[in-house]
Amino acid sequence: MNEDVSREVEQFLYREARLLDKRRFREWLELLTEDVRYWMGSRSNRYPRSSKAIAILDPDHSTSRMI
Repeated sequence: MNEDVSREVEQFLYREARLLDKRRFREWLELLTEDVRYWMGSRSNRYPRSSKAIAILDPDHSTSRMI
């Protein structure tokens, strides 16, 4: 990859990041082409039933419901 293409890709990624950081999602979507496949992994964190974090995060959550 030559320097001009590398610089162009770099600037595109910076622009994309700025749009996402500013929550300008419509403008970000306009950057995408119709044939793009966008994939984003996700992760689910779960606390054990006995965790004190559950009571902190959800004060209405009664420990009597946890069996």
